[in-house]
Amino acid sequence: MQCQWVHEFAADTEGRYDFISTHLYPTDPNCTWPAPGYSDIDCFANTIIDAHSKVPAGKQFLLTEFNAGLGNIELLYSSYAAAFVFRNLPQLEGILDVWSYWTFTDVFEENGMHSAPFEGYNYGIQTVQGIKKPAYRAYELLKTAGNSKLATAIIGGNAANETVTAFTTFDNASKTTSVFASNFAPQFFAITEESIVVSLSSSNTANCSTGYLPSATYTLIGGTSGDVHAAWVSMGSPAYPTPAQMKALELASIPYSASIPIVQSGSSCTVTLQLPAYSVARIDFLSP
Repeated sequence: MQCQWVHEFAADTEGRYDFISTHLYPTDPNCTWPAPGYSDIDCFANTIIDAHSKVPAGKQFLLTEFNAGLGNIELLYSSYAAAFVFRNLPQLEGILDVWSYWTFTDVFEENGMHSAPFEGYNYGIQTVQGIKKPAYRAYELLKTAGNSKLATAIIGGNAANETVTAFTTFDNASKTTSVFASNFAPQFFAITEESIVVSLSSSNTANCSTGYLPSATYTLIGGTSGDVHAAWVSMGSPAYPTPAQMKALELASIPYSASIPIVQSGSSCTVTLQLPAYSVARIDFLSP
């Protein structure tokens, strides 16, 4: 059942069900021209939130099929899909009981199978050969997020059409504060590379005072970092990569990581980095 019909189903059945399973894509008609949602940068998340508001309390709400969009397959093997995931996760946490990014892999029988990497619909987060796309690497970064969330504020920019978003977690075991930032907008929205400043204030989870400065590292998916499709094209787009080529593609899919300088001011410490259009970064502050 499509997400846009949840309110009708919930009203007609009068609660005679255990759960609702639905699906939605950001390229569905309600979020594309000429629908009103076309101008909403968060139409995907807002459609789900609206549908959830129609579900009676106590009923599970499952999004069992979604991804970054249908039709433009090049977006699904690019960092666009990774940025889509990072932007929507914090908005939908607590709304959905289960959500599954495209239940199937690239092994998909509709309209015929495709043997070569990055051909066909590209709905999965890996190719049929197991080449990991940026969306896979995004979930890999999320897998090791902290076990509690911290308040996060976005300062500056155009709040009505802001492409940069972020959320923050803290891991009690490793004493690591992690900021997950994205620079994303749906197709046809204006977006450019952004310079972002991440500021961490001293609290019970971090200490930025002199003598207690944490170390900082960042991992970037976007631009040339993790662009495994470009690496495949540079090989001549082999339909059946050799074992040596597969090893090289595995390495090319790994996002760039490095330490990043910290600037300390009073009880706060900051780092600055560039976020290309359609990119994500994880910034980790590790307490000494």
